[in-house]
Amino acid sequence: MTDGRPEPAAADRQPPTVRPVRATDAESLHAVHAQCFDPRSGEFWRRSDLVAALDQPTMTALVAETPAGVTMGYALARRAADQAEILSLGVAPDNRRSGCARHLLRQMVKRLKRQGVSHVFLEVRETNVAARALYEAAGFRVIGRRRAYYLSHDGTRTDGLTMMVNTSRDLFNGTA
Repeated sequence: MTDGRPEPAAADRQPPTVRPVRATDAESLHAVHAQCFDPRSGEFWRRSDLVAALDQPTMTALVAETPAGVTMGYALARRAADQAEILSLGVAPDNRRSGCARHLLRQMVKRLKRQGVSHVFLEVRETNVAARALYEAAGFRVIGRRRAYYLSHDGTRTDGLTMMVNTSRDLFNGTA
């Protein structure tokens, strides 16, 4: 227990169902997104921007659900030639520390690999310790830094780290 909430019991940690996003998921995806990103930050997407992104043919979007069909999290990536960028990955606060983000990330990279992607990139706030730990555990490595890239709601700026993984890597197992 590190954030005041007990960790879910092992028996409660069923992997979520991960599936491609449908048009009917836009509302629940945006609700989770709004719980994950401050509307005053540059990472926040308006609902209309999310809907427009989901309509793009180069977009790969996944949703993670409970057995009852409740949205736990999502992952959005955009492909360009043999590369892709994870644009957003979010898990509802009540579903954090359940393995949902790890499961979404693994499924996203597998799906992108099947689509011909060899390298996946993402950007993360240097101060987002939990996200960085997830990406590093998956095998992403820092390949660049954008100084003062992210603007926080209090007006301060934080560096952004550009990270990359080769899709031939078995995420979270470290083998190529």
